[in-house]
Amino acid sequence: MRHTQLCVSILAVTALVASTSAQTSITYSGSGGSIPDNGGFANPLILTITIPDSYPIVKIQHVRINGFRHTWVGDLIVRFEKQGGPQIALFQRMRGDAGPTSQIGDHSNLNGDYTFIPEPIYPTLEAVAITGGNDFDIPSGIYRPAGTSAGLNSSAVGVNDFYYDYDGFTGADTAGSWRLIISDHASLDVGSVQSWEIQFLVPEPASLIALGSGLVALGVWRRRKR
Repeated sequence: MRHTQLCVSILAVTALVASTSAQTSITYSGSGGSIPDNGGFANPLILTITIPDSYPIVKIQHVRINGFRHTWVGDLIVRFEKQGGPQIALFQRMRGDAGPTSQIGDHSNLNGDYTFIPEPIYPTLEAVAITGGNDFDIPSGIYRPAGTSAGLNSSAVGVNDFYYDYDGFTGADTAGSWRLIISDHASLDVGSVQSWEIQFLVPEPASLIALGSGLVALGVWRRRKR
């Protein structure tokens, strides 16, 4: 009897340890669309990924915007959120090559695939844009979410209330509606997005099963012990 109890308890502990160490990346994709010209906060492009799967989020590994094209990037504010949760500013009306007191924003263009990871080893879009001149295409790559130190004008009031990292989503559930919100705050220049995606780090599904099995086994052992 003691031997059985010992084996079951070891099984439970093993399952519990396995559940904390096994993790996997899972990616969800959504479609794109055209960005309304000078739509502002009232009329942005809203792209939604509805996720049915329920996993606890260890971390958001990246947000990627594919086929992102827009002339005059200084027009744009790009936000990311789980509906009802905090909003993350991927970038917002950056001044860049237009100078620190500009009221018109950076002249560079978006023309590629842009991945956003909140790690200091990556540059911001603005840091790269400032190296180019008029009609400079910001290259595809990995960038750090960030915003300008202040809104460019009255159309950008309140943008500094956004967050710039994904920490607020740790421990949340993947299930629900995730939204990419792109607003254009000046006229004439237009653009579009081909698609976008979110990549999560979550516990390995098998480890969730192991966690449940471990807890059940532990409960059985405790009942037998009584």
